[in-house]
Amino acid sequence: MYGHASAAEILGRRIGEITPQDDPLNLAYHRAFIEGGYRLTDWETREADKHGNIKYFLNNETGIVEDGLFKRAWGTQRDVIERRLQETQKLESLGVLAGGIAHDFNNLLTSVLGPTCRCCS
Repeated sequence: MYGHASAAEILGRRIGEITPQDDPLNLAYHRAFIEGGYRLTDWETREADKHGNIKYFLNNETGIVEDGLFKRAWGTQRDVIERRLQETQKLESLGVLAGGIAHDFNNLLTSVLGPTCRCCS
């Protein structure tokens, strides 16, 4: 998912190296992870792959705490870029549909109300 040849290439790397820390979505994710006792379910993050391409993941994560200190995290990620693209396409389609309906309604009102300027009456 990150474009690496193997998991060994990212194993042990700090999360800040693969998750943009200046992204508000990711900051909220990390804050909720800490405040939730190092557990999160179904949270979305925006991350960069090996080549800098942005990816969207749905995460479930549990933190491993040893001797009172957070040591590492374990969890699952699901790439949700396809779902996001489908949602975007649905919204665009709704916008086109709404514009068409508004145009047709305007045409109906014009025929019912007739001309509104003095020169046409």
